[in-house]
Amino acid sequence: MRLGHSALMRKALEKEQQTQNEMILSLMPQKVANEVMQGSYNSEDDGEVNEDDGSNDPKSNGIWRDKKSTKMKKLVKNGGALTESISFSDDNYSANEAYPLKGSEEVISRGQHRPYGSDVKMASPSTAPSQPLPVAGHAVKFRKFHVSQMENVSILFADIVGFTNMSSNKSASQLLCLLNDLFGRFDSLCELNRCEKIATLGDCYYCVSGCPNAVSDHAERIVEMGRSMCVAIQQFDDDHDEQVNMRVGVHTGKVICGLVGTRRFKFDVWSNDVTLANQMESSGKAGEVHISETTLHFVKDIYEVSEGEPVPDIRKVKVLIEYYNKEDQRYAIKHTQDQTLIKTYFIKRRFDDKPVVTLDKVTPITEVSVRFPQMAILRSIEGG
Repeated sequence: MRLGHSALMRKALEKEQQTQNEMILSLMPQKVANEVMQGSYNSEDDGEVNEDDGSNDPKSNGIWRDKKSTKMKKLVKNGGALTESISFSDDNYSANEAYPLKGSEEVISRGQHRPYGSDVKMASPSTAPSQPLPVAGHAVKFRKFHVSQMENVSILFADIVGFTNMSSNKSASQLLCLLNDLFGRFDSLCELNRCEKIATLGDCYYCVSGCPNAVSDHAERIVEMGRSMCVAIQQFDDDHDEQVNMRVGVHTGKVICGLVGTRRFKFDVWSNDVTLANQMESSGKAGEVHISETTLHFVKDIYEVSEGEPVPDIRKVKVLIEYYNKEDQRYAIKHTQDQTLIKTYFIKRRFDDKPVVTLDKVTPITEVSVRFPQMAILRSIEGG
């Protein structure tokens, strides 16, 4: 009897752990999740290293710490590419300081839990927190915020053309079904094309390749993702009798990637090159993949392209200071954009005629079932 109960408990715990892992991976890539869960910096990394000779000290592990700003830099070899990882620590709280996970339990040290309000004491006094446990409303940082700067990352923005017309005559639940169906297809294609989804911004889909793991074929992967999306939305139109399309923009450049926030945080990327990728999407054509000259440099031997209209290089901005504005009676700063243009291109076909990655069988989401308050559960119905 006890053996059967233990087996059931073990299966329940394994299922719970699997669910937790799936939730974590839905917020960030596997590599970033491993760093957050295991700790990318050990306690040995917190020692101060001299800026001048830190790189020559074998014990420094390539970490440099500024004593004044408590900012650490670490050179990380990532898939053959050297990236810079920066960790910001908060001097107001120690590494072992407790933080609340949820209302029913508290964390009193790394990896140890106790019920909220329990009188259970820790077995080892050496690991006990030196400060009182935080109360509700007391924001405590539970991890170090770290970011990485990476080069040769390809960024894709895709926007639904005709979304306004599609959403104008539908209820909220119907629109939710359509978006979940479409973005669910894109998520599957993102996996098949080995890209990394970043976010959905309204009716915009946003993903990258070459980040957080550096790869040599990042540009080809992201272009194939764009081609797959253009085919997938045509399948979506056929399944739902809609008239929508995709406008896809791609650019390659440098990014800063990392986690944002300490509550409901997410993995994200930022840079002027990301903004330029967004501009490539907005200046593109429906049903085609619009790439920059930089991206073409990586895929010129793979794809046949046609030339597009040049776009302003928004990365080059001049700042002019007007010393005094007489009309407003104040000093003002005026930003003027440089007129530098960059060449753009549209993907036509592959030279080797390799087929586009598609989803063989898709079960459209056709209904929303509300079973719990404030929770919509999507139900897939065969042939519905």
